Formats: sequence, structure tokens, C-alpha cells
Amino acid sequence: MKYWTVIYRLTMKMHEKFRFAEKGLKILLKDHSVRLQLCISLAAMAVSFLFGFEPYEKAVVFVFCVMVVTAEAFNSVIEYMAEQIDPSKDQAIGRIKDMTAGVVLITSIGALIAGVAILLKHIF
Repeated sequence: MKYWTVIYRLTMKMHEKFRFAEKGLKILLKDHSVRLQLCISLAAMAVSFLFGFEPYEKAVVFVFCVMVVTAEAFNSVIEYMAEQIDPSKDQAIGRIKDMTAGVVLITSIGALIAGVAILLKHIF
């Protein structure tokens, strides 16, 4: 088999996987909570530029923003899956939804603390 044939097949498989990922991303962007976290993340990144954060500080803010949005996306996915089962019939579903919401809260609080610490350095 020629090398270009192998490369072509691999490229087509990757293209197909990216199509599915793009479809999933479009679905996630319709979720209100994910959109809200994205808006907050964009505001945080804007603040990092307005206050002249160092490049490594901007990177820290960016990484925390990605973590929070990712946590919210996972929370939305798990909630969607849990809603396929009637929560009134299974109390574990409610606990799972609460726990994933707690993960988002922990991640958001960590991001807020880091962001405020960096911001205070530039204010004072």
C-alpha cells in the first residue's frame, strides 16, 4: 500500500472524528449554563488584558477559564444523561446531579480565588 493512501485514510478518519466533535460543541453551546460560563470567561480574559497581566498570568487565567467551562460542559452532559432516567424513581440520580454541580462550584471558586489574587497584585 502506498504511503499517500495510508495518509489519506488517516486524514479521512480524523476528519470524521472532528465532525462529531463539532456537532457536540454546537449542542453544548446551546446550553445556557455553558454559554454563561463562556461569557464570564471572556470577561475574565478581557480583564487580564485591560490590567496588563504578565503573559504567564494570562495563561493561568486562560487555563482556569478552560477548566471551569469544561467542568460546566461535563455537568451539562451528566445532567442530560441523568434526565433520561426519572429522578423521582432513583434518588442516586439526584445525588449525581448535585455532585457534578458541586464540582463546577469547586472549580469556579478556585478560579475566582486565583483570578482575584492575580488582579489584586495589579491593583495594589
